[in-house]
Amino acid sequence: MKRKGGFFRFLLLVIDIALAVWIWNSYKKTQAEAYVPPQTERTQGESAQTAPVQTETAGQEEIRTQETPVTDTIPEEEHVQVPSEDDYEQYPPEDDYEQYPPEAEESWTPSEVVIEFPPEVDDFSWYLDGVMLSDVPDGAVEITDYSQLLGHWECMVYRDPEGTAHAEQLVFYDAIIDIGQSGDMLLVLDRTKDLDLWTGELNEYQNLESDVYALSMEDGLLRIDWDGGAAIYLYVYAYNGGQYGIGVFESADGFMCRVAAFRK
Repeated sequence: MKRKGGFFRFLLLVIDIALAVWIWNSYKKTQAEAYVPPQTERTQGESAQTAPVQTETAGQEEIRTQETPVTDTIPEEEHVQVPSEDDYEQYPPEDDYEQYPPEAEESWTPSEVVIEFPPEVDDFSWYLDGVMLSDVPDGAVEITDYSQLLGHWECMVYRDPEGTAHAEQLVFYDAIIDIGQSGDMLLVLDRTKDLDLWTGELNEYQNLESDVYALSMEDGLLRIDWDGGAAIYLYVYAYNGGQYGIGVFESADGFMCRVAAFRK
């Protein structure tokens, strides 16, 4: 009797364990079937399509469908700038260069006008076409004795010779070098003509009041003290029977002019 009762108790224990396992598997299966995946919230203006999603539950594979939002928005195309009519005129196609020739760069050369040069220009050709370009000729003799400079001279001032201020001009003077009452050297200038090399305009002057300036010899150069702190420095020399002077006019602010003088 004792052995029989023990056997029944063992059998009941096995049945209880099997029943508990069956109840647990039924519970897990019920939970898996009751599970609903969360829906992705849709935004306004978007449509959704379903796509299969594979999931695994309780050791077995199960295919479920889940709504995956797929937008209908078309990607924005790359922005392409369309040339305007103004762009076409500014940058014409290569084939239209003859029809739309590129504009020439702005030039500061004097306007193409016919300039009637006065005789004084020819008188100073020795300087404009010679010494100004190639320096003092060989055989010239420097003059340092101011007493040899007394008398009448023809003078020319070439303003803005490099064209940096766009004011190229030739100014002509009658000049006399003399000795003042105090024994100092003096220069008497009378302006006679000026020629604008940009416009060709020629002005002539008569009976103007003469300008008087002090002269001195400084380091072998003839110095003329001008108004406003400016000065003229001339190298004076004798050549081929004539006397010549070449130099510069220098203003207090550094403005430069070329100066030439001669007498024969």
